[in-house]
Amino acid sequence: FELKKILFLKIYLFTLISLFISFQFNGIDLFSFIYYLTYLLFPYLYFIIISNENDTKLLKNIFYFLIFLFIIQIPVSFLKYLFLGQSEQGLIGTLSVKSGSVSSILPCFAIAFCFSNYLYKKDLTMIFLIIGFFLFGIIGEKRAIVLYVPVVLLVAFFIYQFKFLKRLISLRIIYLVFPLAVLIFYASVRLSPSLNPENKIGGSFDFNYFLTYSIDYNDSREEDFREMQRVAGFLYFMNYIIDQEPIKILFGEGPGKLVESSFGKASENLMLDNYGVRYGGRMSFVWILLQSGIIGVFLFIYTVISILFKILKTSNFTYIHLSICTLLILFLIDFITYSNEFYLRFYFHGTLFFLLGIALNNKIIKINRTKSYGDTLDR
Repeated sequence: FELKKILFLKIYLFTLISLFISFQFNGIDLFSFIYYLTYLLFPYLYFIIISNENDTKLLKNIFYFLIFLFIIQIPVSFLKYLFLGQSEQGLIGTLSVKSGSVSSILPCFAIAFCFSNYLYKKDLTMIFLIIGFFLFGIIGEKRAIVLYVPVVLLVAFFIYQFKFLKRLISLRIIYLVFPLAVLIFYASVRLSPSLNPENKIGGSFDFNYFLTYSIDYNDSREEDFREMQRVAGFLYFMNYIIDQEPIKILFGEGPGKLVESSFGKASENLMLDNYGVRYGGRMSFVWILLQSGIIGVFLFIYTVISILFKILKTSNFTYIHLSICTLLILFLIDFITYSNEFYLRFYFHGTLFFLLGIALNNKIIKINRTKSYGDTLDR
């Protein structure tokens, strides 16, 4: 390891300054503030270390170990199905026992990597892994994969087209990506009991039923306040923060106010305790908006977009770069529309920044330049 460069330092310094201002104005306890910072800084520090590491053998070992950790989630989910059946609750691979949204984010995360690898190498093993991770989400009974997995496939494909073929549309989208996306959508509806009329695994495909269910599911008019859906929650909290005094609009109500820890505030749901909302406040957008304000949200989105453009400008673009770009867009989609799992779970956030560190590691870049779009980690 030799520290030669610290990328994105200015953005993170601005973020830290804004968080410290919010911390001072809101009187958040020091433990909660520091705990909040770990979600931001641990992945970034990990990125700095990886991007400056000279030992390519060590990086390769970490890379394949992470792949192993992801792949073993598939057989573990099959064991869950054998003993517990199809369920949102209970064992979620080896990662969690209660965070149901992980059953959506992990398949999307892994499929983004696998499909990027497939587009680059045409390795059919990746297709089998995509099927395995898709079934992981189905076993976890997560409806979100019906839409998010096809989106991930399309995003990866369009970036691939743009970088390698210098165009966004080609016949390959007709005979490869579109059929695969449609097949996943079709299979998701039939294998998810709540999405088909028979309410069973293997039920019929009825698009009208699916559409009606989706509209009703996202309609909060018949829900009590605490169970408002994500769209209503997004609008409610936007209006909530706008109605606050200017300092709280800009800097939020304090980084750490919603941090849940067995060492901190004794609560299982601080969002519910503080704002009376459970379901509609689970997106990272809301979580960051309430604690660090509009400036905090802006800096987060600006950071992700800056990293995305940095990777897109890379000349020696490999499947790792392609997967990073796809994952960054998935990060933003999850941030705004779905959960806070990508942001809070280090096995997502940290793995993304590990890949980012590899992509921007000078030694690996120099080695790759001597090969024809080779990838050092596969050598």
